[in-house]
Amino acid sequence: MPFAPIPRLSKVRLEQILFPLAIVAVAVIGWMSYKDTSARLRSRVEVNRLQQILYSNQGILSLLKDLEVGQRGFLLTGDRTYLDPYQRAKANLPSYIDGLSALVRRDDQLARVSQMRTLIAEKTVEVEATLMIREQMGEAAALEVVRSNRGRQTMDTFRQLSEYISNSAYGDLQTVTQDLEEETARSRKAILAACAVLVGLLAFSLFLIRRASMRREDLIDRLEDSRLRTLTTLSSIGDGVITADSVGLVTYLNPVATAMTGMQNKEDGLGKAIEQVFPLEGETAGCAIENPVRRVLRNSTIVTLDNPAFLVRPDGTRIVVDDSAAPIFDHEHQLAGVVMVFRDITQKKLADDLLRRWQHVFQHAGFGMAILRLDGTQPYFDEVNPSFAEMHGYTEEELKGGLLSKLVVPESWEMEATAVTASKRAITESVHVRKDGSRFPVLADVTVVRDSKGKASYCTAYYSDISERKRIEEDILWSEQQYRVTADALAQLVWTSRPDGTTEYMNVRWQEQTGLSPEATGEHGWSQFLHPEDRERCLDAWKKSVETGESFLMDCRIQASKEAGPRWHTCRALAVRDREGQILRWFGSCTDVHNHREAADSMRAGKEELEKLNQALLRSNQDLEQFAYVASHDLQEPLRMVIIYSQLLQEEFADQLEGQAKEYMEFAVNGAQRMEALLKDLLAYSRVTSQEENLIANADSETALNMATTNLKLLIEEVQAQIHHGPLPAVAMAEIHLVQLFQNLLSNALKYRKSNVPPMINIEAEESDGMWIFKVSDNGIGIALNYQEQIFRIFGRLHGQDQPGTGIGLALCKKLIERNGGRLWVESKLGEGATFLFSVPSLGRRV
Repeated sequence: MPFAPIPRLSKVRLEQILFPLAIVAVAVIGWMSYKDTSARLRSRVEVNRLQQILYSNQGILSLLKDLEVGQRGFLLTGDRTYLDPYQRAKANLPSYIDGLSALVRRDDQLARVSQMRTLIAEKTVEVEATLMIREQMGEAAALEVVRSNRGRQTMDTFRQLSEYISNSAYGDLQTVTQDLEEETARSRKAILAACAVLVGLLAFSLFLIRRASMRREDLIDRLEDSRLRTLTTLSSIGDGVITADSVGLVTYLNPVATAMTGMQNKEDGLGKAIEQVFPLEGETAGCAIENPVRRVLRNSTIVTLDNPAFLVRPDGTRIVVDDSAAPIFDHEHQLAGVVMVFRDITQKKLADDLLRRWQHVFQHAGFGMAILRLDGTQPYFDEVNPSFAEMHGYTEEELKGGLLSKLVVPESWEMEATAVTASKRAITESVHVRKDGSRFPVLADVTVVRDSKGKASYCTAYYSDISERKRIEEDILWSEQQYRVTADALAQLVWTSRPDGTTEYMNVRWQEQTGLSPEATGEHGWSQFLHPEDRERCLDAWKKSVETGESFLMDCRIQASKEAGPRWHTCRALAVRDREGQILRWFGSCTDVHNHREAADSMRAGKEELEKLNQALLRSNQDLEQFAYVASHDLQEPLRMVIIYSQLLQEEFADQLEGQAKEYMEFAVNGAQRMEALLKDLLAYSRVTSQEENLIANADSETALNMATTNLKLLIEEVQAQIHHGPLPAVAMAEIHLVQLFQNLLSNALKYRKSNVPPMINIEAEESDGMWIFKVSDNGIGIALNYQEQIFRIFGRLHGQDQPGTGIGLALCKKLIERNGGRLWVESKLGEGATFLFSVPSLGRRV
């Protein structure tokens, strides 16, 4: 059927009709494409956020698993290498939970994240407690912790919260995807409608073109010329371009695409599937993702990657690419192929990742950071992090653009101004002022950054509030001064050495006797005054003590004064250790025993001289006892002041103390309390001999035991201990000493009990050869064989600060027994309880 005739229109009128219609259609297509792209970009941001929530949530759960793995590995084996994943998990958990908290927006999610933060804190405390049990109580207690399956409820609750976060994130992800698909569908309909208009216009134009056959050849020439220009353009642009046909086979690669895909020449890729030429993976190697060309062929719409992907080249290398793909339609609007444009953004991604990491460090650093501009008359703040602003009592916005000099006291400004204009880097200590006018010391680390011409353009500075460090330094200095005053007040020759044995201090008695200043004696110190005949054996013993950490004790002659000649001295040195058992220094003294040795040599001269020496020794002991009482009384008074005011600080300023400050205050109070207990026990230890002469050596053992249990009543009831005894005799020993003996042995049995096992203590006595042998048995943790002699030495503690006490109790018991002619020893196996045995003379026999 012939087409109906079309009215003739002039060329001008036809263009005036067709061109505006085409512009409108193209505008509709462009607007809808823009809306579609914008919707996709918004969706991509939201999807990325939700994926980060899932990643952070999974990361937190994984770190908690590492925390438990490290915990259980260490509890079961005691090998500290198992704590590596625990330490990493503990260090990373705060940043992960902070990141998750910043990502979630819904109130229910925020509430769950808050609960997760609390559970993480509880889990961390629980893990640290179990690790402490392993270190303090050994493998048996650790295995008991593992069998108890502690923390399971916490982990189950945490997994439920984590599962809720994941499910809600997946639900939000589905909602975002559904909204995007609906928006895409609406855009597609609008675009298709506009395309339909364009198709109609094109069809009408083609009809007109058919009638203009005389222009056909001209149009063909123009089309060929346009094709050549297009190929030339595609070959010369900086982005990679690949075209594929309607089934996804590559039909064209420009030189940039050939190079980026790793092809030798473009013919190697022609005719191959797009996945062979342009294989894509996600951030995880081996995780292939769908090629954008396939999505275009499936949906016939423009496609862009939601996230940068990795292009895998034939040699196995991976580069980060960002691409977009668009459909190619033929004249009948049938999908003829796809054109894909992509570019290498590897360096850009690396730069973006590095920038994000530095921004995170800057914002979350625990110390103050600032970037200062130096292009004015005075340095001013370009950027400051929250820690710096909080340190000075300002907000970040209040400080930005402000002068550095505003925060520095005038007397410190010259030093700090010199630091920010230094040649490269400077570290200074100065004084800053807060917004409220208060001052505080600051340690500043400043690095000046210069441009290519060497001109300083800006500097980075790190600031730390060192108020606590300054206070500790002042306390240490005061303590050192007190120690030196005390040492100088003693009549003995006192010295201290470093852990390697080199002398670091000698009291004034050395200078008074030798005439040499501490600087003149040098690092050899006291050892250079040894008599030549005693030097080798004394230094050998001293070297052995330094190597083994054992106490040093040696009688030797010291030439302290040329006029007096060499004199015999008893040289002692004890190692001062930190909480980990490492030697901090050696504390030594040289006591002049020359007169005692001469007196001992002259004892053969007569009984009268012996009596005189005994009287002198008695007076000396009395003076020493009086000195011990006065020294302990005078030392206890300032210690009580330290304890009282430290506790007042804890109570009144508890809300202002946090972190290390609070921990240091607890150390100060506990240390003073331990020192007070130590002085009291030392005084009791020193009085044993003097009290013995005035006491009646007649005691009922059962009465003494009842008095000891009455004194320990509260502790016995607290731990639910059971104490049994058989018939107990009367013995030749002062009752107060026997009460002290029972009280110390019972207290040890109650203190070193097994966890979750009520203490069982049994006391028995049997007579043998005029001596009563007492046995005090318990079901506690027991004592290893190699420590059964050490525990009777003064300060011979096995558990450090993990258990209360001073380490004098058993030494006091041993002294009490030996003063009464008896003996004290222990029989025990680790983990199987202990039996303390002591012998006391029967009534009528006094050894």
